[in-house]
Amino acid sequence: MKSRVGSVLLGALVSVLLGSGVARSQPGKAWEPLARTVLDGSAYDSVLLRADGTVWVWGSPYSYLQGPAPAPMAGLTDVVAISSGGEHGLALRADGTVSAWGSNWNGELGDGTYEWRVTAAPVLDLTDVVSIAAGFGYSLALRADGTVWAWGSNWSGQLGVGVPLDWNDYQKNRPVRVPGLVDVVAISAGEEHSLALRADGTVWAWGNNWFGQLGGATAHENSFLPVQVPGLSDVKRIDAGRAYNLVVRADGTLWAWGRNWSGQLGDGTMTDRPMPMQVPGLPEVAAAAGGDGHALALAKDGTVWAWGGNHFGALGDGTRIHRLTPAPVPQLDKVVALAAGHSHSLAVRKDGSVWGWGHNLFGSVGDGTASSEPRLTPARAVLPCRSVGLPALDNRHLEPRECHAAP
Repeated sequence: MKSRVGSVLLGALVSVLLGSGVARSQPGKAWEPLARTVLDGSAYDSVLLRADGTVWVWGSPYSYLQGPAPAPMAGLTDVVAISSGGEHGLALRADGTVSAWGSNWNGELGDGTYEWRVTAAPVLDLTDVVSIAAGFGYSLALRADGTVWAWGSNWSGQLGVGVPLDWNDYQKNRPVRVPGLVDVVAISAGEEHSLALRADGTVWAWGNNWFGQLGGATAHENSFLPVQVPGLSDVKRIDAGRAYNLVVRADGTLWAWGRNWSGQLGDGTMTDRPMPMQVPGLPEVAAAAGGDGHALALAKDGTVWAWGGNHFGALGDGTRIHRLTPAPVPQLDKVVALAAGHSHSLAVRKDGSVWGWGHNLFGSVGDGTASSEPRLTPARAVLPCRSVGLPALDNRHLEPRECHAAP
């Protein structure tokens, strides 16, 4: 999620554990991550989790990130999953604890304060966490016992903890349990609404419902407690866009509902839909990512499909033409993970390389440039070459060697 006002969906590479929206493994269920590295999205910034447990960031207008070229964040090690809300980030460590950094207006860092942090600090009172999700000004965590915990902004009910009784209930600066949810296997955070996937394949939603993003409930009526999304079963993966949702069912079909102002639901219209409907014209889908006004799907054959708003080239087809139905992203194959930003997109190929396209004013694409001219086709992010152990070094400069090979 995801996109935020003045923010966008960001990229995060997740290692062996799953990130936002990916079901954690359950006995008897083959719900494994797609690869050792997986993308997650949120604002104009991008975040990468490498297989060595380090976190790399680029392309944000906010002070805690570092320019258009990927650079490692200090103090973050042994990270297995990461998520960004655009103005704040979350990192899940191998020991099951969570660290957070960035904006803290609403207590979204979960450290008991409202003080911003440029470096990561532990979230209080959380252990045994297996998945994390950052929304706009709030955060979610899934523990190994299947319970969901939330903190930060609650103005639209996105924490799912019940109708606020006083001013303090509209913001929480440390985690509280979301009541009524058990056996949860995946979570995802939108701009002001949240999703949870239970082990029985059902999807639950809460928070802002202005565009019908909670599914089934009357549009414009927010819910401060989780409600089941009707008409969905056998769901394997979930992803919340800014004010809409994408879910992948066990048969590989993709379903969407919520806001559709630029065709991000992929149904050939720009009509909001409060009930889930299948996105037509797609091959068998493995994963999906929702941005602000555009959406991405990763097919099981490793191709990427895109649709929706394209003013900044987020669809990667070399044009700025909006698409109301899915179309493949040209010259991009062997993809194992993807993420959708506010107006930019990210993908990871099987060889571990990262590719970005779309809005690049702050360097969101990761190719080392920042320009008002968007990247209309995928460009390779400037990252050290893959290596066993330490990154490859250029003997002349004793710096990680950058790789720029074409797809």
